[in-house]
Amino acid sequence: MKKLLLHGHDYLGFFLFGNKLSRKNLKLLTAHLGLNGWHRLYERVIQEYDEELHFPEHLWNSGKSFIGRGYGANTLNTYRKVLLEGEPAFEKVYFKKYPDYKKCKYFYDHIRNTLEEKGIQAPELLCVREGKKLALMYFQYIDLENEPHKPHDMHRALAISRALSEIEIQDVGSKKAFLLDFESDPMVKKRLRLLNKKLKAEFREAGMEDSSGRKALKKLIQEFLQDLKEGERVLQHGDLFWDNFSSSYVIDWDRMGLYPFGYDLGLILAFYKLQGKTQVSPQDILEEIALMGFDKPQQVRALYFFAVLFLISRSKPNEHNFTKLVAHLNKIKVNENTGLYA
Repeated sequence: MKKLLLHGHDYLGFFLFGNKLSRKNLKLLTAHLGLNGWHRLYERVIQEYDEELHFPEHLWNSGKSFIGRGYGANTLNTYRKVLLEGEPAFEKVYFKKYPDYKKCKYFYDHIRNTLEEKGIQAPELLCVREGKKLALMYFQYIDLENEPHKPHDMHRALAISRALSEIEIQDVGSKKAFLLDFESDPMVKKRLRLLNKKLKAEFREAGMEDSSGRKALKKLIQEFLQDLKEGERVLQHGDLFWDNFSSSYVIDWDRMGLYPFGYDLGLILAFYKLQGKTQVSPQDILEEIALMGFDKPQQVRALYFFAVLFLISRSKPNEHNFTKLVAHLNKIKVNENTGLYA
């Protein structure tokens, strides 16, 4: 935010002097324009970046407002509330060639209509405009702040994830590989880097910077990721934070996919249950999984792994022992008689 305020005019001058914007500079400049509420210049910058992209002809000039920013790697991250033929709509700009746009489009083409029988409502897709580099999507505007909603409603999040996992997706071939590739998702890539960095720091602090133990843990993570690729896949939202759902609606479907079991549930555990603890032990995670009712060893291990992975970005320095949390992956066993985890 500070960088945008201090240097936004530099990006604007760069553009106005006829220079071509990089993807990164486009994101920074449009964010600056959003902070200042400059809609006409915002639209001009977008159209000059992609001359084949045109805003809808029924987009009203009045009623436009910038309503916040996001953090996705593959979208513009500057959002607007606009009027399409007088009706409020949420406008989102995507970089066209990346998976976020493909996933969102696939969701509305093939999945949305099957959700209502599962008790899940998604906003209607009102309009799409494609250019060569960018795509505009306009959704039914849902004000979640006015929806019945509890900010940390664990039960609602769990119900959404369970319902999605029951929806079957047919004929996912090579042309739809973007639905299966969870490792390339920026959320996962970032957290894998953070996890490796944290493990390295913990071994260094223990005086074992070049130990075989750290290499063994790195290999364990790589082998486990490979097992996840080849294992059970279920439909997941991919970004099931509390600001993306209410008791009525679930929004923001551009990270959904056929992911390994435990992806959404691991995020739910990390963000809803575990981040408030001063220290998290393997037993803490396993106890929460037991309360959720899962007892298949493969599912327990996958859910445990994603809980650890998503916890890494919510962890303060030196707060949790991730060396111990990762190492426990090889020790998880489910007692067939009691259903308890070791």
